[in-house]
Amino acid sequence: RFGFMIILELLDHMALLTALVVISGFISSRWRSRRRQTLFQGVLFGIVAIIGMLRPLVLTPGLIFDGRSVIISLSAMMWGPAAAIAASGTAVLFRVSQGGSGALTGSYVIVTSAIIGILFHYRRTRKVRETSTEELFVLGLLVHGLMLALMMTLPGGIGPGVIRQIALPVMLVYPLVTVIIGRFLTEQVSRQREQQELLESEERFRQLVEMGPDAIFVHTDYTIAYTNQAAVALMGASSKEELLGRNAIEWTHPDAKDMVVERIRHLYEEKKAVPTLETAYLRLDGALVAVEATAVPIRYKGKDGALVYVRDISERKRREQEKQDQMEYQRQQQKMEAIGVMASGVAHEINNPVMGIMNYAQLIIDNETENHQSSLMAQEILQESQRVAEIVRNLLHFSRIESQAHHETHMDQVIHSAVILVKAVMQKDGITVETHIQDAPLPSIKCRSQQIQQVLVNLLTNARDALNEKYPMPDARKTIHIDCRVVQQDHLPWMRISVEDHGTGIPEEIRGKLFDPFFTTKPKDLGTGLGLAVSYGIIEEHQGKIHLESSPGHYTRFHVDLPCCLTQEPRENTE
Repeated sequence: RFGFMIILELLDHMALLTALVVISGFISSRWRSRRRQTLFQGVLFGIVAIIGMLRPLVLTPGLIFDGRSVIISLSAMMWGPAAAIAASGTAVLFRVSQGGSGALTGSYVIVTSAIIGILFHYRRTRKVRETSTEELFVLGLLVHGLMLALMMTLPGGIGPGVIRQIALPVMLVYPLVTVIIGRFLTEQVSRQREQQELLESEERFRQLVEMGPDAIFVHTDYTIAYTNQAAVALMGASSKEELLGRNAIEWTHPDAKDMVVERIRHLYEEKKAVPTLETAYLRLDGALVAVEATAVPIRYKGKDGALVYVRDISERKRREQEKQDQMEYQRQQQKMEAIGVMASGVAHEINNPVMGIMNYAQLIIDNETENHQSSLMAQEILQESQRVAEIVRNLLHFSRIESQAHHETHMDQVIHSAVILVKAVMQKDGITVETHIQDAPLPSIKCRSQQIQQVLVNLLTNARDALNEKYPMPDARKTIHIDCRVVQQDHLPWMRISVEDHGTGIPEEIRGKLFDPFFTTKPKDLGTGLGLAVSYGIIEEHQGKIHLESSPGHYTRFHVDLPCCLTQEPRENTE
């Protein structure tokens, strides 16, 4: 009869234990703190043990039996020492408060159940797989075998009689109940762990996507369905909402739209990744940004779509352009050095015979009457020889064989002197020269002032020719602007002199040849092709830079940059 009552009592507790499993799962899913979760699980199991003790099976007054051993051992096995201490401590306090002849023995049972459960917990945590049914059954056997042995601690020598009365039903039913409840708990914990791992995985993925340096877009039906924060920054948006729902090709560069449409079709229909594409995106503020886009097909919320990774390569492009410019500069420098050596030799070889020709021509002129045919021919010879001598002098400048020392110079004086030299010819052609010199005190520069002046005269002459070509007749637009100011390059001050005209401009295809010796677009009687080559060599010798901006048919602007010399106090300009 007692065995049957035990079975009925434990079956009655099954509903309570099932509710325990549900509540336990709720706690695990809501509480992220492992320590708090463990302690609360222990308290919860201790309360369930108390509820069981409130509805016990009474063998004799003060001697009760219930499912506390099952509950305490499983709580210890599932959640470890902290939960075991919380559960067993709660249960012991309540059992002692109940009193009776079996209070001490009951407390022993609670404590030993917790200890055995802790041992199984450590064995369980060392294994990869979950606790098996066999292991749960062994746990039930050990806990309740020890419980029967502890019956010998009952007062009055009633232990053997109690053991004979309850041994069979206890050893048949309690291990089985341990297995059933243990399976519920292990499966529940396994599901909770899987859900937790899934949540953590999703959180890690979300952080990787959200905090990644590259922009990420997900689009379906050609419409943006997801973006990360880097995409918001790339597109110059204030929030993701500004991008969501927009057409996926809306900000593609117009030249690449057909290609992008074909790539998206390839992703949607053929479900294949597309090669990485370098293109430009149009930001929301209208600015263009160089990007590198990689896309793969995905399913997103039940729709075919594409996952697009976009990297801002503006800085990389800038570095590549700087490297290319530097290589071009080095090639130009090497070419100029080689031609300079040749020019120096040619100039020396030509100079002596030209001087002889000029002298003989002058002798003929001196010995003949002014209008004699021989005198007229000698004058032509002298004039052409002087032109050859001028070319020789330019070659000598180009080969940099002059030995003028560098000295500190104020650029406003150099500009003023250059303008005076060309003033007469500019006035004759109806050209106005306007100078704009920085109001702030200008620092001095260390240079060969005559050579810098020569560069400015060359640039002014070229600007004059361009204006005369575009405006053969007098015109108010025949104006040359000279601008002088200090600019910062690599955190250092540089003097920039700009010469600008609104003449014919320079076509893109010939800009790379402008500084080549003997390259000219002018008629043979108007130019030798050495002016810009000589100017380039002078500025390069001064460790400066010369470059241009031009729009064919609109304007040309040459910039001459020279490093500033700050050894003296800046001086106010005189213009």
